Amino acid sequence: MNDTNNEVILSVQHLKKTFNKLEVLKDVSIDISKGDVVAVIGPSGCGKSTFLRCLNCLEDPDDGSVIIFDNVNIADVRIDINEHRRNMGMVFQHFNLFENKTVLENITLGPINAALKKNKKASKKAIVEEAKTKAMTLLERIGLVDKANAYPSTLSGGQKQRIAIVRALAMDPKVILFDEPTSALDPEMVGEVLQLIKELAQSGMTMVIVTHEMGFAKEVANKVVFFNEGIIEEEGNPKEVFANPQSVRLKDFLSKVL
Repeated sequence: MNDTNNEVILSVQHLKKTFNKLEVLKDVSIDISKGDVVAVIGPSGCGKSTFLRCLNCLEDPDDGSVIIFDNVNIADVRIDINEHRRNMGMVFQHFNLFENKTVLENITLGPINAALKKNKKASKKAIVEEAKTKAMTLLERIGLVDKANAYPSTLSGGQKQRIAIVRALAMDPKVILFDEPTSALDPEMVGEVLQLIKELAQSGMTMVIVTHEMGFAKEVANKVVFFNEGIIEEEGNPKEVFANPQSVRLKDFLSKVL
């Protein structure tokens, strides 16, 4: 579990999101500090994934603000969202790797494009080499160097998800968002992905994780957030939330999943 400080690097205030008159997020506010590992739990359809996608504006909030890092509200339509999205890695339930690119190309594509955009006079060859070197170091870290030139279709689900996490890390994000990173995996592959996320938590990476893995949330998170019907119904440290839930709905939820 992480020791965190009080430096708030993500502040969500009065977030609202509606789809076809269905209020998915009703009024969500939360501060996330540097080094926090926030586990977002709750029943299906309660707004967890929508909340996560609003954090980097993959879904545009209807109201409210998402203040990041340098006091920038990325929910403001005048902001260049792509510039700020680089600071937020995103790991999806179904990996979202490019099937027509090798593992190495999947990992280096983002850093190369970002570096070229940032410094148009830089040597493309030098940027590509630097990105490849970093990617190989990351692949070594997760024991998949031998898969650098493989295509995603040849990988197991656990390997794909670890590659997806490494792809997010290659951008040097300040926060990584995980949308149910193990729910599409066979049970025997869940452990290797959770272990990697656990190692990231121990290294001090700030993370927000939508998860159904309660044991993992209890062990790794320093903050657990329970969503119900579009609001944060309860939040606290894992010990409080799991051992002494306050709301009737959370008690009912935990009785079914623990």
